[in-house]
Amino acid sequence: MKAQTISHKLLFTMSFLLFMIILSRPAQALYDVNNTGVSDVYGLSGSDVRPAIGSDFGTVRAIEDTNNAYALFGDGGNVEISGDFPAGGIIYAEAVNNYAYGIYGDVNNSITTGNINGNITVEAGNNYANGLYSVEGSITTGNINGIITATAAVDSAAGLLSFEGPIFTNNINGSILVTAGL
Repeated sequence: MKAQTISHKLLFTMSFLLFMIILSRPAQALYDVNNTGVSDVYGLSGSDVRPAIGSDFGTVRAIEDTNNAYALFGDGGNVEISGDFPAGGIIYAEAVNNYAYGIYGDVNNSITTGNINGNITVEAGNNYANGLYSVEGSITTGNINGIITATAAVDSAAGLLSFEGPIFTNNINGSILVTAGL
């Protein structure tokens, strides 16, 4: 009987230690997507892109070898980020030739975010690098405390661009860095 008591205590102690090890691990990223390909690469895409962002948001990347890299793409629906985009979060899109988008709202779709505290970086080897881009909808953000960077080696770069809709932001305490024609 005494041997069973010791084994139960040992089992309990080992279970408790394992539980504590699991709790002490850093939180895993909510999204850690790295899509690469020849053309038309999407980090997260859907008819309504609504990631619920918390403090554990990681990295969304879209890297392609020719044209059209979209980190967050709303295809036929709105892009809504329901919480604040945290300081450690990264949205990255790279197009070797043309068309790199951090957050893209398709025709008649809006982009809505909380505070942008992380980094949104887009790079196009030739033309069209846009941090937040809406074809015909609005762009609405909270405070921009992070850094939005858009770089096009030849022509056409924008931090926030809406062709036919308004753009609303709260305070811009961070940076919006745009470079075209390096």
